[in-house]
Amino acid sequence: MDDRIIKSINAFSEAMRARAPEKFSFDLFSMFPFCCCEFASLLLGRYLYEEHNEIAINVITGELKENPDQRHIWLKIKTRNIDLTANQFDKYLPEVLITRRGGWHDQYKIIKNTRFNDEFDADFWHETKREMRADYKFLSCKARGSSPNKRSNRSLRSLGLAKASP
Repeated sequence: MDDRIIKSINAFSEAMRARAPEKFSFDLFSMFPFCCCEFASLLLGRYLYEEHNEIAINVITGELKENPDQRHIWLKIKTRNIDLTANQFDKYLPEVLITRRGGWHDQYKIIKNTRFNDEFDADFWHETKREMRADYKFLSCKARGSSPNKRSNRSLRSLGLAKASP
């Protein structure tokens, strides 16, 4: 995997981990990395989509082979699994787990593998969408090393808040 992509993944992870739990708008993120694998993966997917729109990103849902009631969600780019929340299950795992086939994720049976869609939040409740977008604004700016009060037109467009340039 390209070093630029790994750098982006790590920057977004660092932004999430540095945010004080009470500062998140979307309450579930206050427990990060616990209980928010789906939403953390979707926000990371949006960030990677904006930063590296040439890559294909898939969202993977797996159920634990030994306990099908336990599900987990992560991203996949080419042959690599990218997981911001795996360390919720094992504190000795790295904060960002990137594996290939045969790695930690093999304990899951893949039940869903879909292409990342930047419009993933289209059907979310208005309040949930507003909260997640506020968190995304902050996290993406921090990951890019810019002020959360200054957004690029690309970020504004991705949130549906500005028109695309002609």
